[in-house]
Amino acid sequence: MTKFYFLILTSFIISCSGSKSYFTNKWVHTFDRGVADSLILFDDTNYRFYDAELEGFFIGKYIVKDDSLFLMESDTTEGSINERIYTFQLEKNKLKPIKLEEKRNNRWINTNFRFDSSYVMLPSQN
Repeated sequence: MTKFYFLILTSFIISCSGSKSYFTNKWVHTFDRGVADSLILFDDTNYRFYDAELEGFFIGKYIVKDDSLFLMESDTTEGSINERIYTFQLEKNKLKPIKLEEKRNNRWINTNFRFDSSYVMLPSQN
């Protein structure tokens, strides 16, 4: 099943890879206290996200489809694999998180996580 999922994901990445032309490579969200989350999109569909609150990096794969950005994250905690997909919407040159899905029992489930409405990522100036 894992190989089948990988093949579907790989073909989806290839079919969507040409649609990221209007996405910039680096995005930031600066908090009031001066620290910032940052997201870097690499040309090979990999990304790196720095979480200022956790002071740590997360890496994964991304897909751009129309005006949506999907960040796919996978990590291992206590021997189990945790998989998540964060969906961001591009509106007026701002990225806004709109949905978080987790894989549970081999099914993708919408977590109904409520993102802070003031959280937006802007294109980085450097």
